[in-house]
Amino acid sequence: MSSYDQLTLNTVVNLQVVTNSIIPYQYINAKVTGPGISFALAKNYGTDIAALHAQLYPLLPQGTPTDPTQLAYYVFQIDTNIIVLAKDWIIPTSILVQTSRDLQYTITAVTPERQTFLNNLLKANGFTIGNVTQL
Repeated sequence: MSSYDQLTLNTVVNLQVVTNSIIPYQYINAKVTGPGISFALAKNYGTDIAALHAQLYPLLPQGTPTDPTQLAYYVFQIDTNIIVLAKDWIIPTSILVQTSRDLQYTITAVTPERQTFLNNLLKANGFTIGNVTQL
């Protein structure tokens, strides 16, 4: 399986791109919402893909098409932001699928007895409690 094969619909990844400060170098917790789409679709997301490709082109591997319509694109969602990246801009060895992540919840009005219950419930279901803070 190539690194790009990991960029499937709804997969959450960390990745890095070839850049010259035009776009961020690294993307964390990027959810794939449009895998392998065409230039015609990618340009509808509000990014001037052709101009961006022209700026990044000198940094890309030899043999990369100069014509941005010849590239495949991926759409990612990070929080509420939508990012469109050409496959050729992504450093394939940097793609890391996120299989788990840390979460933080605020639960209000918890009695000491309920706190013990919640701790035991989480542990019994295989969760590790990293930190408990009383507010």
